[in-house]
Amino acid sequence: MKTVALSEESWRKLKELKEKMGFRSFNELIEMLIETWHLSSLKEELSRMELSFDFEDAKKFINDARRPVKKSSAEAGTS
Repeated sequence: MKTVALSEESWRKLKELKEKMGFRSFNELIEMLIETWHLSSLKEELSRMELSFDFEDAKKFINDARRPVKKSSAEAGTS
């Protein structure tokens, strides 16, 4: 576990956001903020590129790519 120093104003805003969004922990809130930032960055990059798929397709692709690949029984060393 790590500790992060915040200004009183940032602490107040984070607590308010956590309550409004219904998160049980600050860890959940921060994970959501990071994910939102990543998706926002992806959307910005896609807007600069001429691609044949839209943001939702790209988001699905990224989420699918993040899922762990299940090993077959042969790869896992069992028969």
